[in-house]
Amino acid sequence: MINSELNKTINIIHIESSIEKVWRGIALPDGSNAYLSDKAQTTGDPQNPQPGDVFHFIYGDIENESKCVESEFPTRFRLLDQYQSMLPDGTLVPYNLDTTFKLKQMDEMVELTVEVTGYGEEPHDLWIRECMETGWRRSLINLKCVLELGLDLRNELFGYPRIGVNNTGVSDYYSATYNLELGKGNYILECFPGGPAYEAGIRKGDVVTTISDQPVNNYCEFVMELSKSYSTKKEIHIEYLRNGQMHTAILNPTYDDRFTGLIDPNTNSEDLIEIRKQRKETRLNK
Repeated sequence: MINSELNKTINIIHIESSIEKVWRGIALPDGSNAYLSDKAQTTGDPQNPQPGDVFHFIYGDIENESKCVESEFPTRFRLLDQYQSMLPDGTLVPYNLDTTFKLKQMDEMVELTVEVTGYGEEPHDLWIRECMETGWRRSLINLKCVLELGLDLRNELFGYPRIGVNNTGVSDYYSATYNLELGKGNYILECFPGGPAYEAGIRKGDVVTTISDQPVNNYCEFVMELSKSYSTKKEIHIEYLRNGQMHTAILNPTYDDRFTGLIDPNTNSEDLIEIRKQRKETRLNK
């Protein structure tokens, strides 16, 4: 869930496992690689994280350098994160967050809470906040699947088709600034050339109100509707507002890694530099 405080998100899940196994999943590099990261390394003991250790994570086209500031086995683990996310056009978006994992044994279940703070107050920060909340929601579901069923479903959870946009729910800022109805639709922050939405005529500043006849009044609903197209090749119908007028677009979502962010899991930092160069060159050629 998204906390009512704008600078915080909280996700909670219950996992049928021992608290020690859940701890290893969230605090050890090998545990992270089992359900979330493509690569995880630490400057410290990979089996015994301590305050001061620095972790380096790669999740697709996102890098994160995290400093451990609290490590209380097996109930609490806290990281100061420095993320760098690569957009489809090669632009890098840096953002710093504070992530705390809290674990509690409850009979045969473990309650795991992930609290993320440090979101900014600029309009673009709302997009980061919504992305992180949805990302942790899906990541914790995958951790549960890994520990309870032995199934790693990250490709199914994160590999849903995209339309090539950055979007955020119509918040107070966008409602007041652009005279839009609060909480109705997704404001398009960026629409990337070469993506399905751009090719169908959607542009930055439009407001997507429905996908496949279903209202998408926040970021989570937007992602859920696109996720329903996973493993299919069917067209989707989108309704969107521009200057108060309703428009319709028909498009085919894409699995292009520029838009999904799911690149070769063996990618390292040097590879990401080359991928960024290629994306920038593609942007210039559009």
